[in-house]
Amino acid sequence: MAAIDKPLQSEGEDEELRLIDMIDLLVDGEEVFFRYVRTVDDLMSADVETMTLDNNVQDALKLLSDRSVRHIPITQDIDSDTGRKRILIGIVSQRDLARVVSPGVGTAAETDDDEKFLSVPLSAIMSRELVVAEPTASIFEAAKMLADNKMDAILVVNGPGKQQELVGILTTTDIIKCFQRMEVLRRGRPERSSEPAGGHRIIDLMGRSKEPTDHLIHSMMGKVSDIMQEKPHTLTKEATLGKAATIMQVNRVRHVPITDGEDRLIGIISDRDVLQFLPNKEKDLQSENLPATDPDEPAPTKFRQTMFDLTSEDPDIVAAQNLAVAIAMTPDPISVNKSDSLLSVAEILLTNGIGCVPVVDGGGRVEAVLTQSDFVAAILALERFLES
Repeated sequence: MAAIDKPLQSEGEDEELRLIDMIDLLVDGEEVFFRYVRTVDDLMSADVETMTLDNNVQDALKLLSDRSVRHIPITQDIDSDTGRKRILIGIVSQRDLARVVSPGVGTAAETDDDEKFLSVPLSAIMSRELVVAEPTASIFEAAKMLADNKMDAILVVNGPGKQQELVGILTTTDIIKCFQRMEVLRRGRPERSSEPAGGHRIIDLMGRSKEPTDHLIHSMMGKVSDIMQEKPHTLTKEATLGKAATIMQVNRVRHVPITDGEDRLIGIISDRDVLQFLPNKEKDLQSENLPATDPDEPAPTKFRQTMFDLTSEDPDIVAAQNLAVAIAMTPDPISVNKSDSLLSVAEILLTNGIGCVPVVDGGGRVEAVLTQSDFVAAILALERFLES
């Protein structure tokens, strides 16, 4: 269990910022995010939906649908001197569930096998290889862990040790949402007459005695082109799911744009899309793969060692890997232009609950992709620049 428990060191800012003070700073066009968002507790979601080892796959699917979440912590309630506590045991993600249910679940295409897998206990698919942070840990240390490991969420716990109480969850969405909303408020004020019409050059800003953070954010995170991933891997709709899975696993990406013969965007496929079309197999859920019931025992990792089984000779898996990506892709996805503002794209990601948008040129040809992880990485880079 990896932990981020290093508390943020105070730098002489002993006075707590009042809400009205923060509003005044935003109205005046002053940067607030990098000054006052400092710990995990500042951004984490404390209202966390959890499940226990008694729940099954069907329970988890319903919770994901009802609450629009992608991660479900698995906990166990215990009595303590201070009352009942939720002790963290593991986590189940939307991707874990996609590995054991097919697209036919809940439809007329549902099979007997689908019904059987719906009753699989969460203990058979959850991970106990957890990354956790304490509420007092630096928000930027937590964000670095998310970006470096291409993760979506970190669980927030109280206290060290094996019996850790779950108190919240921090996701990439939480970080982007806070930054985006603060910037919308700050940038909504009338432009200052002292600002040059052509904007500020970074080299000019670096030479000033007092760092003008708000201008740096404008300069370094203004447009999609500032942080987008250029020349992404693409596929045509005739390519196979196996090819898509190989690109994702080898390059550690979760989305692949689908193009026509002239590189024009016609769709996008995610790792979740691929997983849903790969057959579920009982061998993934054998008893040796179940998490140990004793917290002191190491948890098995076979279920999540790789996202896709690319070497399987199972005829059903081979047949699924040979399906065309057209069957699983999202057609006509939302796309953006490299000259679009990053704040507008952040709003698109947050409003639509998506993790990636393709970047296209005026002719609809794919130039790049932009993900939530790119936003977090860019915020981290800016924070390091400001610290230096």
